[in-house]
Amino acid sequence: MNQERKQRSVYRKVMIIYIVLILLLTFFSKSFYNYRLPIVSVECPKQGELDFKVESAGEVFYNDITSCYADKEGIVKAVYVKTGDKVKKGQKLLQINPVGTKKMEDVRAEKDGIIASLGTGTGMYVSYMSNEVLYTIAEENRKWSVILQLTEEETKNMEIGNRATVNLRGRNGPLQGKVAEIVPYTSESFSGYHVDVRFHCEDDSIAGKKADISIKNRNEVYDALIPVSALRKDAKGYYVLTLQKDEGILGDGYKAGRNSVDLLDSDETYCAVEGIQEGTYVIVASAKEIAEGDHVYYEPGEEKAD
Repeated sequence: MNQERKQRSVYRKVMIIYIVLILLLTFFSKSFYNYRLPIVSVECPKQGELDFKVESAGEVFYNDITSCYADKEGIVKAVYVKTGDKVKKGQKLLQINPVGTKKMEDVRAEKDGIIASLGTGTGMYVSYMSNEVLYTIAEENRKWSVILQLTEEETKNMEIGNRATVNLRGRNGPLQGKVAEIVPYTSESFSGYHVDVRFHCEDDSIAGKKADISIKNRNEVYDALIPVSALRKDAKGYYVLTLQKDEGILGDGYKAGRNSVDLLDSDETYCAVEGIQEGTYVIVASAKEIAEGDHVYYEPGEEKAD
């Protein structure tokens, strides 16, 4: 009887050791197996806009400018204002001595505003025959313009109303503006477009300053954006590899599946696609080259989603 109990005790111990060994072997086999698998990272498609930007620079000048021309011939004897001065309608701006006379005639402001520029100076000869601008006057509405000289390629997808960010050099913080005009322009050295970006600013001192402009070239919102690194192409067309659960002899794991997509557009960072469901885990990076059906290692909870 005691012998039989001893045999059962030994048998139990052997079975326990056997089960522990099996569990250890399974654990280390799975760990070794996973160690050999390519590690992947994933993201879920997100809704948003592609980042199409055109960047350029120009000089800030007053918007709503009126040019005032010479209506006689003569010598400018005096200039009473300078650029940036605020003037009232009827205020004396210049004094001219018309040709063939000894009298002086005053040139007065045609309306309230700010002197945007002067086209003449003391001692200069002016003539209505030359269509000369004596001065330009801007309305005091705190509206400004920057004219950009852009190529046809840069304006290909640009539209009036596109958002623009204005960074004035020497001033902290960006200002927001919009594209107001896109006008064809050709000179001896350039053929393209003049793009007028307009914005609002309360600071009158910015006239003539340089500004760096960044224009949002499109405003379309897409339902599915994925990183450029996730998009693949073969003879069948565009596709992405997605993370799929896989049941194997060593337990649950993951493998790469194929999901065909249509490419709508792309920028340097993201692609806009169709044909992929919301919440799909798209493989965006892998430690090794992978293809459809390959087993991969992925740590749940590391996915990115906006």
